[in-house]
Amino acid sequence: SDLVFSICPRGFGNNSFRLQESLQYGAIPVIVSDVRLEPHGIPFEEYGYYIDEKDADSIYEILQEKTVDEITEKQKKLKLYFDNYFTYQKNKEIILKHIQNG
Repeated sequence: SDLVFSICPRGFGNNSFRLQESLQYGAIPVIVSDVRLEPHGIPFEEYGYYIDEKDADSIYEILQEKTVDEITEKQKKLKLYFDNYFTYQKNKEIILKHIQNG
């Protein structure tokens, strides 16, 4: 895929389903939110970027400052994280495990 980034503005809550979609399509998710979340306990910045809401108008400039090496490292992790945490099946397993463990 030629897609490098996917902008994921926060949804109705602090998270966005766009995160899973980005990983599925091999794009680095860029979450626009002042709230920092770590879905499934994984440090988000290992595979994505946060942009503060006040900087939403500067997304292009902020992403232009990222190095090729930094982008390449994140891209290498996308499929691994999607397959192990963000498929429907894996999400379901993780949620059920949390419910069962209270």
